Amino acid sequence: MAKILELLKFLPGLIAAVMALVKSFEVPENGEAKKAAVLAVVALMIDTLSTIITLPIEKAKVLDFVGKAIDAIVAFLNAVNIFKKGTANPT
Repeated sequence: MAKILELLKFLPGLIAAVMALVKSFEVPENGEAKKAAVLAVVALMIDTLSTIITLPIEKAKVLDFVGKAIDAIVAFLNAVNIFKKGTANPT
């Protein structure tokens, strides 16, 4: 139960960071390259954090989750027209 509570504290911050990274890397086209860039930044964040604290989840599981989260976030942002095909991020 304690591990679940640790994960619940960890994941909202991770999702917020992924959302910010997805928006900051947004330029037209090259979706897979952008996803790879976000995953690389998250991997670096995990490596850095793991030198300071013991993370409640394995790096591979985090990266798998983040990959799925990126797909969901991009799909949502496309659906609400925040990301428009052929244009840069408006924010």
